[in-house]
Amino acid sequence: MTPEVPEAVVAPRAPTLGERLAALFPGLDRTSVMVIVVAAITLMVSSYEGSTGWFDAKLRPHLHLASHADSVISHVWWFGTSFVLLLQVPLAVSGIARGPSARELGLGLGDWRLGLKVSVGLLALMVPIVAIAARDPDFNRQYPFCADALTSWQLFIGYELCYVAYFVAWEFIFRGWMLFGLAPKIGPGLAIVLQALPFSLMHTGKPELEAYGSILAGLALGALAWPTRSMWYGAAVHGLVALAMDVFAGAHRTGVLHN
Repeated sequence: MTPEVPEAVVAPRAPTLGERLAALFPGLDRTSVMVIVVAAITLMVSSYEGSTGWFDAKLRPHLHLASHADSVISHVWWFGTSFVLLLQVPLAVSGIARGPSARELGLGLGDWRLGLKVSVGLLALMVPIVAIAARDPDFNRQYPFCADALTSWQLFIGYELCYVAYFVAWEFIFRGWMLFGLAPKIGPGLAIVLQALPFSLMHTGKPELEAYGSILAGLALGALAWPTRSMWYGAAVHGLVALAMDVFAGAHRTGVLHN
């Protein structure tokens, strides 16, 4: 009789970092954990190192800037770092971790017919409201964030282009990264609600009417992104409404927009 050869003992595979992280959050998969952690870190870093205050304290003393462009540059820092932190960093992390693709995270055009129709309707509703709200002192003192941007058309146009880019990143982190990253695990309804929570909290310190309105806006923009499968329509609405606020409010302040 031929003696039996013992089977080779196979060492158990060590869990990956993603699996270790997911194990800390029972009920969530690795993609959901990645989405939550990356969103929390990038929003926090953006609020500190990406702020105008950080730029003014840490970088501005080492730069030689024209006085009228000084505060504009600090706002460009804010908008630019937000674009990197809230859009490019999450996409890079997802690529390295073999997570959802850019299209799966809402960066495709999706249902452009529905998106265009709803976006035009929302703008037709919101722009007149913005024009009225801009007359309120709380709003025309707040917007544009940078008063020096009103000193020349060149500064104003450059500032607003950077501001619109900021809203692309802002929409992506909430209506792209969080919504489409979490929806496959927890469902679109709950994902829309969850992404609206940090979005509204990030409006703390804004005019009170705007802060409360951000709760409804976060839900509405999420409800727009999900059926269209794209964050671009919300970015267009949000960015154009913000641009309209700067124009209408800026008309009440000294500068190139003043009536």
